Amino acid sequence: MSIRPALEALLAVLASADRPLATQLAAGLGRTEIERKLATLPGAVAAEVHDYFEWRNGLRPDRDREEELFPEAVMLSLDEALADYRNLVAMAQQVASQAGVPADSIWNKKWVPLFRHPAGGAYHVTIAGRVPVATAPIYAVTLQDPDAASLAFDSLTSLVRTATTWIRPAK
Repeated sequence: MSIRPALEALLAVLASADRPLATQLAAGLGRTEIERKLATLPGAVAAEVHDYFEWRNGLRPDRDREEELFPEAVMLSLDEALADYRNLVAMAQQVASQAGVPADSIWNKKWVPLFRHPAGGAYHVTIAGRVPVATAPIYAVTLQDPDAASLAFDSLTSLVRTATTWIRPAK
């Protein structure tokens, strides 16, 4: 099942509710570019993530503020997601070497951020696996306590459908 209908329904609800996010979304990327960029990860992300970045590539770079899709979740562009991923893995390796603990206990290399808390320090991530899959769970992770990572949605499609039901008309 494709995530596309859920994404189009989300955009329609954002527009009909006159939410600023509807006009702050960046154009999607080409499939080849997405696959090339995601190939830098140590695992495969779900097909729905490819479709998501093909639909829209996070927020426009010229945005004037961080519009949230749902509370504490700003949509990242693919480049932002990969930059955050690299920074989080590097930070985990640095802290781990100083503390004498495994880096994965600070930030798991399988966690690929898709949404960031506007103030930083927390992410909604998908899981990169060994083989391509259609969907993958979305976890809420905070840097203060990565051991407390919790399942937030069973898939990106589920996240998008849920966010669509939360959107209310602007007042």
